[in-house]
Amino acid sequence: MSAGLFARELGPAQKILATAALAFAAFGCALHPYVYHDFLIVPYFAVGLACILILQLRVMPSVRDAIAVVVLGLALLQVDLRLLGYATSAMAVLSLFGLASLLVLGWRAIWGKAKADALHRAFVAAIGLGVCVAFTGLYIERSAFWQTKMYDLFLYSFDASLGGQWTFRLAQFTAHHPGAHFVSAMVYNVVLVPPALVYAALLNDERRARTALWAFLIVGPLACVCFLLFPATGPVYAFKTFPMLAVPAGEIARLVPGPVGISGPRNAIPSLHFAWVLLAYWNSRDTKAAIRVFCAVMLALTIYATLETGEHYGVDLLVAVPFALGIQALAMWLGGIRSRCVTQAIFVPLGITVAWFVLLRFCNRVCWVSAVVPWAAVLLTLGACLYLYRRLVAVQKESGSIEKQSVSRETTDLVHAGSAG
Repeated sequence: MSAGLFARELGPAQKILATAALAFAAFGCALHPYVYHDFLIVPYFAVGLACILILQLRVMPSVRDAIAVVVLGLALLQVDLRLLGYATSAMAVLSLFGLASLLVLGWRAIWGKAKADALHRAFVAAIGLGVCVAFTGLYIERSAFWQTKMYDLFLYSFDASLGGQWTFRLAQFTAHHPGAHFVSAMVYNVVLVPPALVYAALLNDERRARTALWAFLIVGPLACVCFLLFPATGPVYAFKTFPMLAVPAGEIARLVPGPVGISGPRNAIPSLHFAWVLLAYWNSRDTKAAIRVFCAVMLALTIYATLETGEHYGVDLLVAVPFALGIQALAMWLGGIRSRCVTQAIFVPLGITVAWFVLLRFCNRVCWVSAVVPWAAVLLTLGACLYLYRRLVAVQKESGSIEKQSVSRETTDLVHAGSAG
């Protein structure tokens, strides 16, 4: 992706225009009151912008660049707090230093004399991820205006058909442990750190980095399509008594789900948080052990956090698995790895995702015939995804092996040509 953007050297006029556009966008975001109060002080967006620092430190670990980020960040902070009078916020500090890092990273990518593919890839990723995260957040915020009915009761009913209201039970268990809730809230807000770390680790591997970036870029917008098809919020918004049981266990089977009016973010199913971390975990394969372990731990903690906070139902996380697998396969296809297996891994998991929407919305009562029915659906979904994922890994390894052999042959031919000359 970045190779196309920086395939040739930019001329002086193009560099000036690119720098002006970058500065206008970064300073506009930092100084605009709407952006400041609706985005920059929100933990999710603040951490996302701060992740640009991870990319910068990976490709430009110099003291001079670090000083430039600090100076720019402090300058933006002083303008916002002292001149514009915005409210002080720790999240704003993270956001502004992230924007400062973007400016420094962009300056190096645009005006750097040496060709540095990793630097260009990091800059493109910083821009792309920032735009996608902002788009996703803006969509979730604005969707409340045209989506007035939520399908939470359908999700709630399915979770209960499995034999227990696990989201409520988990939240009740941790209600008397403030530290546990703090951990879940923190994990929920740093969900973009694993993707940033994984992409930073893959920057020197163009093929793997390209696939990972495509996955992280498209998962948010495509999740918004799912939110449009099946709008739901989460138990913490749908039930005022949360985490206390909304319906007695003996009466849930007689519950007839229907659309209800609920205020809250329309981003329950599939869980975008879980999908992001799952994609990071899958793409961390062959990176350093510390990164793989971190992603695995974050994956487990994200399961806990999404349920404990009441932001998601259990089925939201389940449906996120085939959804994320389809995204991973689509990212491989967009990254140039194209085969029948990859095509199947795009359409089958995404088809499973749609099938779950149909089951939850129109065939809900089937799940109450016997506990075997919902559990069979769960196990079949996970089994199919595991099978397809293993096939994808095999295809990716084979593609990498072929690419390495091709590069090796080209290098050998160049050496022989040089010797003959």
